[in-house]
Order: sequence, then structure tokens, then C-alpha cells
Amino acid sequence: MIISRIIQNGLDLSIETNDIPYQRSANHKIQFVKDPNYSNYSLQAYGKLPKTGYQESEEFKLELEDGNYIKLPSAVFATKGIFQIAISLTGVNGDIINLGIVSYKIRKSFGDSTNILPDNEKAWNSFVHLEVDNYFNNTYQSKLNDFNTKYDDTVTKYTEIVETSTEVKKEYDEVVSMKKSVESSKQSIDNTKKQIDSTYDEYKKFANDTKIEINNAKQAIINGKNEINTLAKEKVDEYTQKVTDFNNNYDTKTASLDTKINEIQTKAVEIVETSTEQLKENIAESKNDAIKQIQSEGQSYQDQINELQKSEALQDEAINKLKDDVDLKVTQPYLNNNDSTSITSSDNGLMKNIVIKGNTEQVQTTGKNLLEPYGSFPKTSSNITFDLKEDGFHINGKCSGNSSYIPIYSNTLQPGTYYVNGITGGSNSSYQLMVFKNDTIMGYATYNNFKITLSESATIKLQLYVYSSYGTFNDLVLPYMICKNESELTTYEPYTGGQPSPNPDYPQEVKGVNEISGKIVGKNIVSDTENGYIQTNGTVLNSIDVTQNEQVTKNFIKLNPKQKYLTYSYKATITKNYLWLGIGVYDEKYNFITRLGGAVSNTSTGSLKSSGIYEIPSNAKFIKVSYRKYNDGILQLEYGQTATDYQPYQSQPFNYTLQKPLYRLSDSVYDYIDVDKGKIVRNVGVVTFDGSDDEEISKVSNTNINVYQFSRAINSIEKYAKYAKCDSFQTATAYANDLLRNDNKIYAATVSCYLSFDKMNTVEKLKAYLQQNPITVYYQLATPVEEPLPSDMQTLLQSLKSYYPQTNIMFDTEVEPYINFDYKLNLKSWIEDKDNKEIIYDKQNKEKDKYSSTFFENMFALQRTGKVYTVKFPKWETSHISTGEKLDANAGLVCEPSTKSIKGQNDYANIPLFKTYDVNAYVDDEGVRHVTAIKGDKDFKDEGKVDVFVLGMSYYEKVWEDDQYWYYSRTDSPREGYTIARECINRDGSIQAFGLYAKYVAGNIDGNLYSSKGLKPARYYGTTPLPTNTTNTNTSYSGLISQCHKRGSFYSGGMTCDYKYILTTFYLKYGTLNTQSIMGGCNNYSAQYEASIKSSTNNTYFPLTKAQADYFPVGASVSIGYKYGGSNLDRYYSTASIYADNVKIIKKVALDDSNIALYLDTNTPFNTADTSSGAVFCSTMHWRSGFSDDILGRDGCPCDTKSELTNGKFPIVIQGIECMVGGYETYGNAFMDIVDATGKREVYIQNDASQLTTDVATAKSTYKKSPYAIQPTSINSWNYITKIDFDLVNGAFIQTNSGQSGSSTGSGFADGLYVDGASSGQREFLGFGILWAGSSAGLSCLVADNGVGTAYWCILARLSINGVGGELTA
Repeated sequence: MIISRIIQNGLDLSIETNDIPYQRSANHKIQFVKDPNYSNYSLQAYGKLPKTGYQESEEFKLELEDGNYIKLPSAVFATKGIFQIAISLTGVNGDIINLGIVSYKIRKSFGDSTNILPDNEKAWNSFVHLEVDNYFNNTYQSKLNDFNTKYDDTVTKYTEIVETSTEVKKEYDEVVSMKKSVESSKQSIDNTKKQIDSTYDEYKKFANDTKIEINNAKQAIINGKNEINTLAKEKVDEYTQKVTDFNNNYDTKTASLDTKINEIQTKAVEIVETSTEQLKENIAESKNDAIKQIQSEGQSYQDQINELQKSEALQDEAINKLKDDVDLKVTQPYLNNNDSTSITSSDNGLMKNIVIKGNTEQVQTTGKNLLEPYGSFPKTSSNITFDLKEDGFHINGKCSGNSSYIPIYSNTLQPGTYYVNGITGGSNSSYQLMVFKNDTIMGYATYNNFKITLSESATIKLQLYVYSSYGTFNDLVLPYMICKNESELTTYEPYTGGQPSPNPDYPQEVKGVNEISGKIVGKNIVSDTENGYIQTNGTVLNSIDVTQNEQVTKNFIKLNPKQKYLTYSYKATITKNYLWLGIGVYDEKYNFITRLGGAVSNTSTGSLKSSGIYEIPSNAKFIKVSYRKYNDGILQLEYGQTATDYQPYQSQPFNYTLQKPLYRLSDSVYDYIDVDKGKIVRNVGVVTFDGSDDEEISKVSNTNINVYQFSRAINSIEKYAKYAKCDSFQTATAYANDLLRNDNKIYAATVSCYLSFDKMNTVEKLKAYLQQNPITVYYQLATPVEEPLPSDMQTLLQSLKSYYPQTNIMFDTEVEPYINFDYKLNLKSWIEDKDNKEIIYDKQNKEKDKYSSTFFENMFALQRTGKVYTVKFPKWETSHISTGEKLDANAGLVCEPSTKSIKGQNDYANIPLFKTYDVNAYVDDEGVRHVTAIKGDKDFKDEGKVDVFVLGMSYYEKVWEDDQYWYYSRTDSPREGYTIARECINRDGSIQAFGLYAKYVAGNIDGNLYSSKGLKPARYYGTTPLPTNTTNTNTSYSGLISQCHKRGSFYSGGMTCDYKYILTTFYLKYGTLNTQSIMGGCNNYSAQYEASIKSSTNNTYFPLTKAQADYFPVGASVSIGYKYGGSNLDRYYSTASIYADNVKIIKKVALDDSNIALYLDTNTPFNTADTSSGAVFCSTMHWRSGFSDDILGRDGCPCDTKSELTNGKFPIVIQGIECMVGGYETYGNAFMDIVDATGKREVYIQNDASQLTTDVATAKSTYKKSPYAIQPTSINSWNYITKIDFDLVNGAFIQTNSGQSGSSTGSGFADGLYVDGASSGQREFLGFGILWAGSSAGLSCLVADNGVGTAYWCILARLSINGVGGELTA
């Protein structure tokens, strides 16, 4: 018997049912009717029986009859419930088309398989049919009649809608026509703009030809800057010369000021008259602006004169202030926005150094919501539409019957306690949520949370009722959930199978920035308006009271999420009623929240003013503003709690659709657009796995869970950093402790991706799954990829400008980008904050070139003597002693390190070749190095986003040996056999008169590395959350390439030539290879102590016993935190520094007879009470930058006594360069390639930072291979170095041998080398030593057993701008 037909229409299926089967039925089949277009495809059908309890049934293949009839076995009808059939077609070429699933409900029948039914089958059938008919007529016939009536009404209404849609279509066509007209008008405007630009060029040429001393006439007229500068300077000069006349010559001064203004006005008019007719109107308007500005400035100076007249004691102060104002005009100050989109200190002007950063959004859930929606949505009942969206259930419409109800949940819950959330503002008179247990009502969860306690499993149903008496529902949102803990009900999340998402069953899209779209507005955010006002329910009524001229903003205004208050200023002349203001507030889905405002005056006539403050609701995303304008009303709405002078609304829109999204994986890993460089830089790779053979999928583990590897699938920088995202799997935080133990995880390594997916037990099943369900992974690229920025996009972004005095940036994209730029600082803000070290000054060209290469060439030319400074040391075969002999001009010179209290003798301090200077410098995109300030200049900065380098005279060097000794020699002038230092070669092959070396170990500010003072060294953290104000930094060789390239193409980690300069300078000045015998460096400073006093009171000190406290020197650094997982205190884990991270010890104070407080330089107090992970600990850490300020010389340690120089707790300074702060430093331009298992390593060096790469094959073909290789005597242990060779051409020193008999901490070079026993692969250079390195540390120490992607908490970095890639010309 055929009970149903399944009909195929293309890729869709529909069902025709002849007779719904009952339980215990048999001998039934279903006919499948193919789409004629698929006649050559064969049918496959798989069945799935109703589930029993919580146990899902297995799929089984259904038998076919004559190819298109599906036979239903008796098992299908063994029990009641939903029986599912999955339909697919297979083509002749083996391609499979999955058409979907159809479901049939098997209804309950009388009796069961054990009952004996009547013998007379016809009588039994007749009886059953009669009973069913009676039951149907009594129960459903009236409802069927009602449905038929409503259906007829619906058909009638549908016909009316179709007729109406014809009119709507006509109106739509008119709108399309208007849009084309607007686009045509826009083109006309663009053409006009080009004509204006052309005319302006002619005007500019005219201004130059007539020798007007204004570089840009248009800008001069708008701003009046040159005239203001002249006026200001003349006023200062005049006042300086005639200060005693100010008290008596008020009228004279005023007249002189007016004369100046008139002269400027006349000049402006003359310029206008000589301009073209096209520009006259614009220039006239600009002229007026200039005059107003000049008058305002003039009044400002006059006010200062008046103030001066009050007290002669203020004369000097007034003169200095006027000079500052003039300096402000000459050196325009800029400040960085630090990614903020709301700026309160800006001036009118173009933004500079714009960088647009990517962003990523992905819905992630915890799986707490157990409310699996019942059936599919939307559903309609009694004219009410129920829908389910990502924020909950939505109700729309007006109930047409007595009530409308819909089941939203029905499932069996196991014994336990569950909670259903009530909805704030719910009302039993409008809707109810009824809770049923086994079809018996338990109660209501309308506006109070409802607790469900089950001692045994039960079927729980939730039924939503809506009442007709309420009225019309306008998108009412009901975010109902079922959770196991009541505390979880506070925030809604969608149902994702009761498991965290993304997961395979509930993937979550990873969204990036697809467009750069929005607008920049001034302080007044009230945009264009139209007739209308906002009602109390948030809707806009367009009919208005004409006499009151009610206005409402045309579009929604996007709020800045970081702003908490809005202040309004409102005035109008009225004849009746009162001033009225309404602010409609809406959430991110444009759902109405509340209306702020109302009547803001209580009088009905006259010119009225009002101002006030509104607090922005925390969930507000958008607003609409309406007010009564009357005839002359004006309204200003601004952020903050202070009303300021009215300013009209001003804005500039921008819109550009990107070809590929910009993504962001962390605060330090993101794609970005560098506008000035014209580059799109991508740091995020995207790969999709679809089960294809080229993905090289293999199973790598099935111990706890099935884990698969996608070999050579990516080229990622990641080894320990886990920034990856996936649309279908969660990101694992570790390979062994997470991926191998937890299901549904993705893990990205350097070249492979790993997937834990226990459901797939074979590679073949995984491939088949991926072919139907591809997954996409987002990971950090090993090497950033640069793309050219489209010219039209660059032009658009370069035109963006800031406003006076506030600038607000409003993006209108689904995923908002970050934007970073420098903006003009307005006069008032500059005066209030001019000592801010982050202010940047845009100086005249002559100022920028103050310290040009020519300057230093001339400076050092007078100081070069041609003297040669040499030191010789015995070869290992000759003697094992470390001391050498100073020769030539070096003979007899003494150098002693200084401390904080003792200034050592330093005969090199005033020798030009050894004298160094602290400077600010940078390298530009052409590979040219620039010095911008020298310490002592007012513009020199050593804190914040600035780099401090040590500058020394360029030098020539030579290394040679004889039978018994080897020699290192340096001179300041060209000499036969001597080589110019690698770092002194320019990109064009010329010689730079100086060398530059980073003064400090690099710190991280907002994701970028800087060589500046007061920073904790940038390092890697293995877990999250990170300590406050901390950015994770990958300081490996691979990581530094992308990290430093964020600063520019020619920035890199510390280069081999930088470290060679430090080492060889030490040899020359101290005459010994044993660097630790002079200054030990921070290599014996490793301790972790539990708090001696456990207190819940927050303080900024850590208590220790007296004996423990004695270990810590003041000025050193520590971290405060607790054990990871309660057992591991490795500083790799962020928990060890979660309370205070690498902070400075500022003093020690006795707490009592037994305990000492280490007071720390932190603004975040902490307590020392035990945590859930155990006790709180203090751990020693690396020294922060800036300790050299305390030393009485350019060489030394920040200790008090000479004996402390070598105790291993203090870092060192050489030539003003801080180093050995307690962590290894990674060489940024070199790596080792393992030759064989004996430890031999060849060295590859790249001196062009723009060509650095993590791709080994590319590196080995483009880097220079040093003629020297590392060949230790033994491996897998520390050995002491016995030979170093110098590769002066490439600017490097190579530890070529170690571990020979007799080598020790007191012989030869006295520093350690560690080489592992690997037989292949690459290793990064790690120099200096770590907190516990002890005698193995030193200036020539090398760790050579870490892969090039290894980052760890004790691996640090240094910045370099010497990678310009120059080769010496003849």
C-alpha cells in the first residue's frame, strides 16, 4: 500500500500523504517522484526510527522496489513517534546530491502486537473508522471549519496585496529613477570639484608669482596662520623692548592691534580680488573666518596685556606665555588618538599617519542554554507571529482570537534542578510562559525566574500564551532560556546543543571588517532633521504641529560605547507650549529601550534656553533626537557632562568596500591599512579545509580522543601563541593539555593544523564530513603579506580631518575597524597639557633636518684623529687565561665601571671614538636613518612612544691573528686592512658618519615595540587572562619579523652587528674576555617566595621575612601572583604575575620585627590572602628599562658598592647601552641551520630587514651564509666557549668552538654555549643569559637549542634600525 508520495522539484522535496499510517501497520511503501531533470540519477534512502528516551536511533538503508518505491519495514511502525527518511541521488559519475530529510509521524493505535484482534477484518476496520470519524467530528471539525474560513479570508487579503504591490512596484521604480538622478548629480558635483581644483592651482601659481609669502593661499586665508604668527611675534618683540610702556599705553596698543588687523584684512581682500571668479565666494567666506580668528587671537593677546597691567610681578610669565603661543604657531602639535573614536582636544586639520586596523567578531556560547526550540520558526497562531532570532523569541501582531499560544520547548530532562528565566517588564495581562511537567502545569515564568526540581526524569514543556486584550505587539523580544544555575540566566545566549560553540553542529561565522564606512562629526552630534517627533514607544510620528515645527533626526545616530553621558544645549523663541526635547534610545538591534527628555522649560513665551545631562543606558547603541524648533530653535547634543558653546553639526562621510576583510586575532595580531605607505598589510591567514587530498590529513592520536593533522596546511608564526580562530571548532590553548584531552578543538602550529574530532574515527570519515561541512581556520601568518592600497581608497582616507574642539568617528559597519591617527591639538588643550611627552610636533623642514647626516659628518670630522685602539688575547692553544693586552693608542688607558654612588675611572669618556650620545631616531620607508633630537634638546624624549638610541662615531675595525695571539683593533678613519662597521653602511652604499644602537631592551606599547624608558621588557605569556596593561609579544626570531615590521619595513630585532659592537667595545675598554669578572649582569637573581603575612587588605607592598627581603635589591623587578592550576609557578603562566607584572621595587620598610615590606611601583593594590589556587608569591623578574639613569657613568651597574658589580643581581650598561637585564635576547637577523647531530650549525645572516623571512628555503637562498660555523666539542649540555671568529663583512661574531679540555667559567671567554643534539632543523640565536644562568651567562653567551619560533617568558628583544641592507661601494 502506497501511503505517501515524495515529490522532487529541483533540489526541493514535498510530500503528498494518502493515508497517515498507524502504529502496528505493515506492508507500506512510499513512492518517490523524480524531477525529470534527474531521471538518470539513482535513488538512495536511509531511515531513522523514533528515538527511545534519550537514545538516538542509528540510520539504516531502506530497501527500494522498482528503483523509485521505498519499502517501509515493520520496525518503522513498532512504536509511535517521528520517523525520518534521508533522500539522496547518485549520478552516473558517482556525484552525490543530498536532497534533505522528510519526516512522518507514526500515530498510536489500539492494542499492541500481543493483542488478538477480531477475526472479521472488515468489521474491525469499520469499527475503527467509525470511532475515528466520531472523534474527529467532536474534536476537530469546528476548528477545521474555522481554519477554512480564515484561509478564504487570507486568500482574499493576498489578492489585495498583489494588487497593491503593483502600485508599490511603480513607486519603487520611481525611487530607482531618482537614485540614478542623484548619482548623475554626484558626477556633476565631482566634475565641478575638479574644475575648482584646477582653478585653485591657477590661483596658487598666481600667489607664488606675485611672491606672496604664503605657501598655500587658501590655507592662509582660512586659518590666518601666517598673519597670526607675524602679529604674535611682533607683539612679543614689541613687548620685550617696551615692557615698561605697557602700563601707560593701553590705547596705543589697541590702536596698533587694530591697524594690524586692518592690514591683514586689506591683504586678504587684495588676494581675493586677484583670484579667479570661481573661487571668490569661497575665499570671501574664508576671509571672514580668518578675520574672526585674527580678532579672537588679537583679543587673546590684549587680555594678556590687561592681565599684565594688574601686576608687574607677572611680566616675565606673560612674556614666556606669549613666546609659547608663537612657538605653537611655528611647531604645530599633534597627539595620537590611541584608537579612540571620541576626541575632546582636536583642532581643524587633516589627520596624519592614519592606520586602519582589522577587527573580528564571532558569536561564542558556553552551552548553558538548554532550551532546544520546539519545531521550526517562524510560527503563526491567531494572527500572532512567533519567531526565533539570535537574541530570543520575537512576537509581532495582534491576537485575532481569545488567545494565541505556541509551544517553544518540549523535551525530557534528567533528574536535577533547572531554572527558566523571567523577563523584566513581563505582564500576565499581555503574555504568559506556562511550564508543564508531563502535561501538568507547574506554574508561570513570565516575569519571575522559575525553578524546576526533578527527582526523576520528566517531560518539560514551555508554552507561550499571548492575549488579545493587550493590543498589538511590535517586535517584543523574550529571551527565554533553561539553565542549570540561576546565575546563568542574567545574559542570554542562543541554544547551541548544550555545548560551547562554535562546534560542528552549531558553527559560528568569523566576521571581519568588510568595509570602511561611516562619518566623522564634530562635537554636535545632532544630524540632519525632518518633520516628526518620537513617541513614548520609540516610533516616529511624521505628522507635526506646524507652529511648533517639530523635527526629528532622519537617521539613527550611533553612540560611542565609551561615553556615559549626553549634554544638551537648547534655545528657541516660542509663542506657546514649551521647549520640548525627546531622545529615543535603541539597542544594537534597533529595539526601543526608552525615551529621554520631555518638557525642558515651564514657560510658554519668549526666548528660552535650557541645558541638561542625560545618562546613557548601558545597553544603548543608537539614538534618534526630536525637538520643537519653532522659528529659530537650535539644539546641540554633545558627549560629557558640560554644556559648551553652540556649534552647528558638521560631518564628512566615508565609504569604501574592501575586496577582502581585515581580521584581528589579538591586540597584537591583526590586518591593517597603512594609509601613508599605501599598503594593506595582512597578518592573518585564512584556510578552508574541505577534505581534499592535498590537505594531507592523517590521524596522530586516538589515546583519549581522535586527533587529526593537516600537514603543511599553513605557514604560521605560531608555536606557543594560540591566536587561531575557527568557524566550527574552539581554539585549543595547548597541544598536550587541551587538544589531546578535549573534543571539538582546533590547534594551529607553525605549518600544520590539528583537529580533535572524536566523532570521526577514521581519516576517510573525516574527509567525507569535511566535503559536506568545510571548516575555515584563521591564523597568524609567519610573514606579513603586503598589498598595494587602491589609490582611490588612499585618497579618500588621506582626506579625513578632525574638527575643533571635538571629533567623533562613527562607523556604520557590521564589524567596526580600529582607527589610529595623529590629530592637530587645539590651543587650549596644548596649553593645559603641553608637557605631555606623547605630543608630536610638526616642525618646519629646517628643524627636521637639524641633525642631518651632514651635521654629524661635520661634527665628527673635526674630532677624528686616526688613532688606532687595539687589544690582543692569547689563542686557546697558547694560554687559557682571559686577560689580554692593550696596544697602540689603547695602551695604558683605564676603564672602571661606575655604580650609583661611585664614579669609576673612565679614560675613554672623552675620546671621540668611544664617546656616545642618547638620541631620538627612526628609519624611514626608504631605509634612511634620521636623528631627530639629542639628549639636552627641549624636543628630546625618552618615555612613551619614542625610540632612544645610543649614537657613536662611525668606526673601522680589523681582526687578525698570529701563531699565538688574536687581535681586535678599531680606528676612527679609513685605514688599509680595516673594514667599515656594518652598521655604518647606508642603503645606497655610502658611509654613515655614525652608528645607532638601541639604548634599552624593547618594551611593548599598544602592540608595538619601543626602545624607551620605564618599560617592562616585552615577553611572551603562555596563558590568559594577561595582567593589566599587558600585551603578549612573540619575541622569537620568527615572531620579531612581523612584530618589528609593524614599525616599518627596515625595523628588526637586535642585529648581530649591534651585539658585536657591545662585545668588542667591552674587549677594548676592559682588556678581558671574561665579561662577568668586571660586571656580572643579572644572572643570579632567581627566587620565588610565598607571602610571609597573608592579608585580605589591598596594599602596594609584598610582605617577606627579613632573610627573604635581603635577597631583593631596591630598583630590581618582581611579579606577584599565584600558581597556575594550583601547582605550577612557572613565570610562563600569566597567573604568576596577575596581581603585579614585572614591577619595580621602590623601597623596603619594616612591618614588624620579623617581616619586611617590598613596596612596589604599581597603581593597582593587591592582597596576599590565599586564592583558590593557593598562596600568593613574589617572583624575581627582568629589570625594567631606565636603570642607567642612576649610574654615575656610561659604563656600570645600578648597585651601590663595587662588590655588587659581580654578584649577579644587577644588569649592566656599556657605552650607555643597557643589557643583561635577566633574560636572553633574540638576534633578529640571523639563524642557525643544523648540519648534523654533532652540533654543527651553519649561520645565515640577513642585513636587509625588509627581506627577513620565516620561510627557510627562501632564507637560505637570500641570506648570506657566514664563512664560520658553530662546532662544539660536546652537545646537550653547557660548555664554555674557547673560540670566537668575527665575520666583519656580515657584522657578526660566531662562537665557533667550546667544551675543550680546561674550559671553564674562569678561562678563555668564560661564557657558556648550549647546543642540542638534533640532526636537522633551524635554531635561533639567544644571547646574554637569564635570571639563573649563573657563570654560563655573559656578553658572548649563546643558547643554540631553540627553534626559530620559540618564544618564552625569559626570551626578550631589542629594537634595531640598522637593517638597511647597504653594501659598500668602491
